[in-house]
Amino acid sequence: MLSNTDLSGTGKGKGGPVAFSDAGVRSGDLSCKELSGTACQDGYSLWKLGERILNVWRRFSTQVFRVVPPFVAAYVIYSWGTEEFERLKRKNPADYENDE
Repeated sequence: MLSNTDLSGTGKGKGGPVAFSDAGVRSGDLSCKELSGTACQDGYSLWKLGERILNVWRRFSTQVFRVVPPFVAAYVIYSWGTEEFERLKRKNPADYENDE
């Protein structure tokens, strides 16, 4: 949010001293570009991947009970309707007992 950071680069906002590069990206944040070696990049990538997986799990688990019940109900109704249709489609053997 803009209210929590100082856009002028003077360092008087809540976020502390922050410098901006020409691209508008905060250069005060620690990134692997500033650190040397591939171990940092691999560790950072794995950390971000784990963070993203946990975020997907959190979002899935909060919405699953909202989304799944209508699909379960639709499946139960559809399977019941299919079985009932197949049962009613059969001929009654009692109607053909006296036929030769």
